[in-house]
Amino acid sequence: RNGKMASPMRLCVILLIIDNVTGGHVRQGKSNYLHDGQLRYGAAQPYVEHTCGFPQWVVSSPGDSVPDRALIAGKDSQICDGTVCGKDMYVSMFNINGGISVGKTWFTRSDGVCSSSALHDEPSSGDDCRILVMGSAAHDKVRFGWAHVKGKGNTNNRYTAPARAMVAGNDPESNGPVYICRFVNDFGDYLIGQTWFPRHDEACCSAEFGGAVSTSGSCEILTKEPC
Repeated sequence: RNGKMASPMRLCVILLIIDNVTGGHVRQGKSNYLHDGQLRYGAAQPYVEHTCGFPQWVVSSPGDSVPDRALIAGKDSQICDGTVCGKDMYVSMFNINGGISVGKTWFTRSDGVCSSSALHDEPSSGDDCRILVMGSAAHDKVRFGWAHVKGKGNTNNRYTAPARAMVAGNDPESNGPVYICRFVNDFGDYLIGQTWFPRHDEACCSAEFGGAVSTSGSCEILTKEPC
């Protein structure tokens, strides 16, 4: 008060309070978030539901960390890192046989590959991974959403792409668009895969799991919703 300097004792008390609040670290505006069930400090922040922007694909190389605002679309409880099991799954794409295949990946992978169901039968992988993120945009902003597609035993090929379904790849055999899809497996995990229309099987979505192709008659398809 009255222009006098704080006493050494008062300064000491203030510094102790700051240290207790910050844990002894200057946080510099970095954010905390939950990743694989653990609180991480100062790392890239995943996409937050209802956040608006414009979808982009970010190149991922072996050993890279997860990019900022990447879409977590599933989980694999069977992948273990030491004694900890369970990995967040991110939407990915890579080139294959003249087309673009959509699949999944996790971090950190030393091989840097993406895994997918290929486009028809065999599982496949690629090392030219690109990860789906929500980039910033000044105009024409959208947000990610999921549209439910239900039905089993669809022999009449009545599945159609939902309104505003996001086209993420192309099928070199039909020259048609490929969409991002997901479904829950027997372990209760969302598997990320791909689909196309019309399909000549009873499936709604195809995904790679355990080195084989897994399918489901009901699924969710990623959409771009207006903001």
